[in-house]
Amino acid sequence: MVLYAKIRAEKNAILNKILNNKTFIQKGWVVAEKLARKKYETGKKVFFKQFDGHPVTREIKRGPESDNSSGLLEGEGNLFSFFGFNYGEDPIEDVKFYLENSFSFNRGSYRQKQWNFKIKAPDKEQVEEYVVGKYGADYTSESWIAGVEKGYSGLNYYLRYSGRGRSKGGVQSSSIVNELTFKTTRYLSDMLSNFRGNITK
Repeated sequence: MVLYAKIRAEKNAILNKILNNKTFIQKGWVVAEKLARKKYETGKKVFFKQFDGHPVTREIKRGPESDNSSGLLEGEGNLFSFFGFNYGEDPIEDVKFYLENSFSFNRGSYRQKQWNFKIKAPDKEQVEEYVVGKYGADYTSESWIAGVEKGYSGLNYYLRYSGRGRSKGGVQSSSIVNELTFKTTRYLSDMLSNFRGNITK
């Protein structure tokens, strides 16, 4: 006679034993890190695609001869000369280099049956401090990145003038030359918010 002994398995107890097994956790790190790093790299790729493709970035990158394709100056002059960058400077590449070095990916800890990773992204205030430190604040009390989102006064004193000024593309007049108003747009804030959303969803 063959007898069959039945033993009821407690699913949660078995699952907890598996999830707390050292070998399982170590092997899990390999798989989890591969998945997390892929999401991180994809998020970075999207971030820099948005940065490179933004109208403000593209206009400044083209220098003092650029048209106001972003529309922030209502079509008058360009952002490079309005912000007063020195001729020959490449503020976009400087900021991009800083941004690239502000990202990092590291293992965190295994808690509550989850593999956690420490992902560092650029801090907007630190980026703005870097910009002010790099280019000074003699033409604005804030960084040009903050100005893009908050707005600027003084556009009605700005005169596009090829070959003049430190940018070789414009000067500040001593009297009002137009009735234009600086337009604002979302810039770095949105890019950083999108990055956080992409890696946490």
